[in-house]
Amino acid sequence: MAKPPRYQVPLFNCADIILLRSREEAKEYLSKLGLEWDMSGFNGFAYSHQREGKTPLLIMGVFVHEPSVLAHEACHLAFEICHHVGVPTNNNEMNETFCYLVQRIVYAFLPYIQEQQNGKAKEQEEITSQ
Repeated sequence: MAKPPRYQVPLFNCADIILLRSREEAKEYLSKLGLEWDMSGFNGFAYSHQREGKTPLLIMGVFVHEPSVLAHEACHLAFEICHHVGVPTNNNEMNETFCYLVQRIVYAFLPYIQEQQNGKAKEQEEITSQ
């Protein structure tokens, strides 16, 4: 298994974020940490793993490769990061509502952004081919 993508938390440098892109990759990675749970039926997950004497690992699984699912799980991690550094946020079931709202907003408007990007790319191709 190739190493999954890793990103150090910006601004606070308080944790590393790991992206797991399939259930199989997640199962294998989590088992190396001594963790195991059933992920069937989940589009993704966010989990904070504390390590003795090391910065925490914020593990994000995104199994449905859609920007809206990535946004949803990233919101969960943002709440967790705020919690780690003492920024007051409600880190409870209320944040699930927030995450779903962000997911739905991204889902609703992403086609318009992509449409505009595709139009600009087409324009650029036409200019280049002249």
